[in-house]
Amino acid sequence: MSDKNLPEGVVLLHGLGRTYRCMKKLERALQVQDYATLNIDYPTRHFTFAGHAKNLAPKINDFAQRVSRVNLIGFSMGGLVIRALLASANRPAHLGRVVMIGTPNGGSEVADFLCGNKITNFLFQKLCGPVASELTVAHQSQQKPVVDYPAYVVAGITTLDPLVSLIVKGDNDGMVAVEKTKLPGLSGHVVVGGTHTFLPENKA
Repeated sequence: MSDKNLPEGVVLLHGLGRTYRCMKKLERALQVQDYATLNIDYPTRHFTFAGHAKNLAPKINDFAQRVSRVNLIGFSMGGLVIRALLASANRPAHLGRVVMIGTPNGGSEVADFLCGNKITNFLFQKLCGPVASELTVAHQSQQKPVVDYPAYVVAGITTLDPLVSLIVKGDNDGMVAVEKTKLPGLSGHVVVGGTHTFLPENKA
């Protein structure tokens, strides 16, 4: 079958501590538009971003062979896993667009806060695993991502937690600051009304 007869595909990666179920509404919306989808469930707490990328590469590359073009959508931490994948030798063929939803590309100030105290740091590391320290602003600020693919970011601007507003500077979605979602080289950046947890289900 020639590429022109193959459907366009979308890979969806959920965020930290979530499952593929949080991406189901978005997946169904894409299927209605005739996209083939691969909504992957993966153990977010067990590996680093690079480790997740390496583990997920075979599934994503196999899917890429069955579609005319593969687009990647990552929610929150899922976007950082996508970045790690595309920075590796496992970049899928026929790469299309990349969309990151509420992804802390510049790190999470909440992660900084939790890592700043021995007790909360211990609990945070225990709860989130190897990615806990990788989510900090300090870690992400040391990264020098090369965005040589069409990449777009959707950021939320609604927070319901006054405590988070004391930790996170500027407009935020209750977890990630809008400014921390940005990356050099983006093809587009849009802000929508919505909280972090429910961004994948946001109608906007």
